[in-house]
Amino acid sequence: MAVADPHYAYEDLIALPEDGKRRELIEGDLFVSPSPGRRHQRIVKNLVVLLSGLEAKGAGQGYPAPFAAVFDRHTVLESDVLFIRTERLGIVGERNVTGAPDLVVEVLSDGSRDMDLGPKLRAYSRHGVGQYCVVDPDAGTIQVFHREGEAFGEAGMGRAPRRHVQGGRHPGLKAHEVRRKAWEQPTRSKAKRRSPVHVAGGRNRVPATAPEVAVCHRRPGQASPGCRSASERRRCTMSGPERRVAIQELYADEFAWCYGCGRNNPAGHHFATYWAGEETLTEHMPAPEYTAIPGFVYGGLLASLVDCHSTGSAALALHRRHGHEPGDGAPVPRFVTASLHVDYLMPTPIGVLLRAHGRIEEIGARKVVVRSEVRAGGELVATSHVVAVLAPESMLRRSART
Repeated sequence: MAVADPHYAYEDLIALPEDGKRRELIEGDLFVSPSPGRRHQRIVKNLVVLLSGLEAKGAGQGYPAPFAAVFDRHTVLESDVLFIRTERLGIVGERNVTGAPDLVVEVLSDGSRDMDLGPKLRAYSRHGVGQYCVVDPDAGTIQVFHREGEAFGEAGMGRAPRRHVQGGRHPGLKAHEVRRKAWEQPTRSKAKRRSPVHVAGGRNRVPATAPEVAVCHRRPGQASPGCRSASERRRCTMSGPERRVAIQELYADEFAWCYGCGRNNPAGHHFATYWAGEETLTEHMPAPEYTAIPGFVYGGLLASLVDCHSTGSAALALHRRHGHEPGDGAPVPRFVTASLHVDYLMPTPIGVLLRAHGRIEEIGARKVVVRSEVRAGGELVATSHVVAVLAPESMLRRSART
């Protein structure tokens, strides 16, 4: 960790060239950190997935680095992960947060340990952060600092602490969930264990336990009539002004292993596509590891997004043409990609929510053509043209045998 010349301000910080390093200000001092390593980034990704459960419940929004919190002109910090409650989302801007996040998580590494447990800890305490979690991959522990009045109280630490990591006004994230889901090898659930399933005929197998990623929004207490299990009913009983059911949640189990959108693939992106008026919509927050050039998204992630978005859009369209809506209990069709074309219009920034909007251009008995636009924070970054076809019988038969 290097400390540069003091008395920097926010405008000086944003004028510095992008070189992949993390630059932060504390009381005008500039701190420069090296880029994090693979293990660090895997843990951050898992934490983002964990926080997506709170997002789905309408509790707020989580953002991974690089997404700075601007506390004042001379104190600007980049947390590994931060979370803002719904009622405070007004402080979230296009490229940073103005004010104190409700929850901050830092993952220790050799290059950041002294900074995270020293100057940053004191700055978070002084500037009003509600809660600070420090994940130590080497020790396998999580240290939790709660706000008590004007500063943090004494930290709690443990390998799997059971108490909620929350004050009265902070997100309901459980420390034992952070501990269990942060490490690279997540614990398998004993409550929902099935036989492993082959993926795409390969020899490697993946666990058959579906991740708890909620994509279904409706008034509290109203479960979807299409929910097939208690676990699905728990995921579906979410807050929100209207019911929105992602088509991928309703794919038959044998077709729910796609790396992009399969709910049964714990390592995947879990893209979720649903109706938004007469268009289809898929939203995704790119993790830092999907970087092409520092600050920008790897183009292959956008291709994967529009791929799954388009096959999901095709399934929604044919399902509606047959007189059904997601969640009405009717089986949904499963499409695969026959043709995919993507035009990249401008570099896509990391740390900005991606939204793929789709329009159905053509629909037949077995083929659907989907045109989509991908926007990052309102900026059009890519367009796509996809021809999706119903999964062929040969694929269905092979899947049934595995």
